[in-house]
Amino acid sequence: MIKNVLMVGHYVEPPWCDGVVNTIRYWSEGLAKSGLDVTVLSTASNPTRKSLALNGVQYRYFLGSRKRFHYPPLSYIARFRRNSANYLKTHDTDICHLHELISVPAAFRFKSSSRTKFVLSFHNVSQGLITHSVVRRLIERTFDFITVPDDRGRSSLAASGVSEHKIAIIPPAIDMDSFRPKNRNMCRSVLGIPEENFIIMYAGHFRCVRGLEELLYTFRRLKNSKITKESLSLVLAWTGFVEKGYYEKLRREIKNESNIMIVGPQEDLSLLYNAADVVVSPILRDEAVIPIPLNVIEAMACGKIVVSTDVGAVGDFLIDGYNGFVIKPRSKKVMFKKISTVLQDSFDRWKMEKLARETVFKNFSQAVVARKLIDLYESKGRS
Repeated sequence: MIKNVLMVGHYVEPPWCDGVVNTIRYWSEGLAKSGLDVTVLSTASNPTRKSLALNGVQYRYFLGSRKRFHYPPLSYIARFRRNSANYLKTHDTDICHLHELISVPAAFRFKSSSRTKFVLSFHNVSQGLITHSVVRRLIERTFDFITVPDDRGRSSLAASGVSEHKIAIIPPAIDMDSFRPKNRNMCRSVLGIPEENFIIMYAGHFRCVRGLEELLYTFRRLKNSKITKESLSLVLAWTGFVEKGYYEKLRREIKNESNIMIVGPQEDLSLLYNAADVVVSPILRDEAVIPIPLNVIEAMACGKIVVSTDVGAVGDFLIDGYNGFVIKPRSKKVMFKKISTVLQDSFDRWKMEKLARETVFKNFSQAVVARKLIDLYESKGRS
């Protein structure tokens, strides 16, 4: 029976503002809630951060002071591998679950253990394309299982030569207690957002591939249309990462438009979603986000109407007109139409919001995903 799990990844620390980081966090917390002893071994961006205890999970850090969202140098990676291998040698571990390809050699060095199972997770379809035969053989020899978030990832790994019996689909998880419906006006008051306006919300990284220009164009069309007499506001909430020069470009783009607000990082992202009337995710390309974007399922968990582009695996769980609205990337006309539908309230809003939260609960809640992880850990590996 599995008793303890070691998760290994980079920058799994506050602020919790990245898809992979939050996937590791919520997987770990879900496993801890299921009764397992879970430790996360991670690098840190804060040089003083050595450990953290949160929601039943113990986080241990080393190699602090590297900037987040920047690929570390080879010397840093080598030290991370050595420290990971040393930790494995000195700690009793049933499962070693890695989340970075660069950590693979650390696991390979410790593979002589006959008891520890090794699991590797790919969090993006593009990361799953293992084209080099040496890398593929190393992964095959080292890991009992490899996880991907959706069926596309499974197909990519299988096409690259990874044994299909080793591949498992494990989606990201959501803490349904943290991301839940809250009083809209209370959230707006905390954030300083006009309580009486109709709020269109974007929450995520500020990058050129996130489709913010398309959203700005659509918002201005809506403001000039005769669809509604309500006062409209667009809130652009960035959650931690800003592409170099992009924030300044965005500020110049909106100039002095008082009905467009930029909100900085928040510790409680559920405040952002719950302050909105509609949440828009206009991402342009699959590689710009993990296949199951957390901003989409977090907003759905809060019982919000979501208009999202059909990137990654979004179309597998967000059904147009059922539990949200789906559009093609760069489809500004369709985005206008879908947001207009929400503005005109020409659908059963309460039912759609209820179905959105139910979809997340059934597919991405911590209890559901933790059960999938435990079943995987307790399966036979390396056959």
